[in-house]
Amino acid sequence: LCGVFSQWVLPILKAEQSHLGRALIVFRALRFLRFVRFLRVLRLLRFGAESDFKWTASAWFQSVTALVILLNAVVIGLETDIQSPLWWYVEQVLLAFFVFELLARMKRYRP
Repeated sequence: LCGVFSQWVLPILKAEQSHLGRALIVFRALRFLRFVRFLRVLRLLRFGAESDFKWTASAWFQSVTALVILLNAVVIGLETDIQSPLWWYVEQVLLAFFVFELLARMKRYRP
C-alpha cells in the first residue's frame, strides 16, 4: 500500500499543492506501519527459530503430508483433462505446503 501511495497518489497530490501536507502525513504513517509489519515478521521468524519441531515426527503430521501428496496426485491427473487458469493457484498452495514441510523437517533434524 505504501508503494502504491508513493508511486501513484503522491505525484498526483504534488500537482495539487493544497493537499501535499496531508498526503505526506499519510505517507509517513504508512511507512511506519510497513516498519511495524517488518518487526512482526522478524518476531515470527525468531519464534520459529526458537521453537521445537517435534510435531513433524507425529502421526497427524505424517497423515496430513500423505493427504496433501495424494491431493497433489489428483490435481496432476485433473490438470491433464481439465484446462483452467485456476490450477496455477492450486499448485502454488501445494508448493507452499511442501516448502513448509521441507523447512520444518530440516529444522527438526538439523545436527
